[in-house]
Amino acid sequence: MRRFLFVVLAMVSATAHAQTPPATGATATGAAARFAPSPPSDTAAQNVLNLVTSSITEAVDEQGRKLRPLTPEEAKTPLLDSALVKEVMDVAFASAAGKACGVDWAEQNFRKLMQRERALGIRSTHQLAAISLTHGFILGRTGANMTCPESRRGEVEDFYRRKWQ
Repeated sequence: MRRFLFVVLAMVSATAHAQTPPATGATATGAAARFAPSPPSDTAAQNVLNLVTSSITEAVDEQGRKLRPLTPEEAKTPLLDSALVKEVMDVAFASAAGKACGVDWAEQNFRKLMQRERALGIRSTHQLAAISLTHGFILGRTGANMTCPESRRGEVEDFYRRKWQ
């Protein structure tokens, strides 16, 4: 029951957040670029991270093998920090908008996120999987509910350019 509540809370928060159009005139670039006008809440980020952590063995590594469970020692430390979870959630909201608008979100947004995280050289396989699962969870929960008004496609493409320049 408790897990169900976490999932419902995360879905409601993510869905409500994703329905908000991006801020107009946003000029931030790189990691500071944000698609939604406000970041996800701490509670939503924690709920999503809890769900992702509990599902980590459903993920696969780069060779397609299922990940091993976290050791008790590994489980003591969150896989991702809250700021990164919130950023990934925001990137996923932008991917969902791109999907609704017919933009190649996988290549222009998600792949760039994963390339950046791999290039850092500090992420474990479990952390990379957690980033991917977070993105996929939010994309799956918000993408089906999104529509694409005329102006939205340009906003999405502009965000992708600013974020990954």
